[in-house]
Amino acid sequence: MVFGARKRDWLRGARAFSPGPWLRRNAYLALVVGCLLVLTRVIDFAPPEKVRLTAEDAVRIVGDAPSQEFSATSDNEQSVQLRATLRLYPDAETAVGSPDPDVDATAQVLSQPVVTTLLGIEANVEQTVRLRNGNLVVRVVLQATPRANGVKRRGRRALTLERTLRVESRRRGFFDRAWRNRVHLDVQEVVTGVESGVRRLVFAVDDQLFALDVEVQRSRA
Repeated sequence: MVFGARKRDWLRGARAFSPGPWLRRNAYLALVVGCLLVLTRVIDFAPPEKVRLTAEDAVRIVGDAPSQEFSATSDNEQSVQLRATLRLYPDAETAVGSPDPDVDATAQVLSQPVVTTLLGIEANVEQTVRLRNGNLVVRVVLQATPRANGVKRRGRRALTLERTLRVESRRRGFFDRAWRNRVHLDVQEVVTGVESGVRRLVFAVDDQLFALDVEVQRSRA
């Protein structure tokens, strides 16, 4: 009987000192301890050096968009093809005003569409890329109209290209998560000598450096 009474007293004492209610009342202490561990660097969330990525590494891992080539022939002598290559460079301080094979090799080719149009008919190329886990959306819209207005060469007039380029971005706020729209570039121009090589436009969105290369090929029919 004495043993049974002592057992009941022990059980009542154990219930009285149960840590459950105390932990619920003082849960904030766990958060404080966790913050102190982070601040004192007891917990290190940084990846080891062997798996730490640089911007250039990320470009190589993600890979480039599939290469798109001009068609070899066309049955319509008025046919004109445009190729728009959009590149993202790992370093925003890179000098990319003109094409350089060595520098461009470090960039990621985001897209490279080829569109076909006719002389005097506008071609539209719209490219949308998502960066920073989708929190930054960049939209590039190119409207280009090829015209044969130049001096005749080998029986054909040289091409000019009327083009409009607009670059917009949508960026999600860090705290409120609301989308914010911004226009980074909106230009209209007439480009001559477009068949002689690449025509490049460079622009930046936040700390991201882009280049858009426009190439033109006319039908050889």
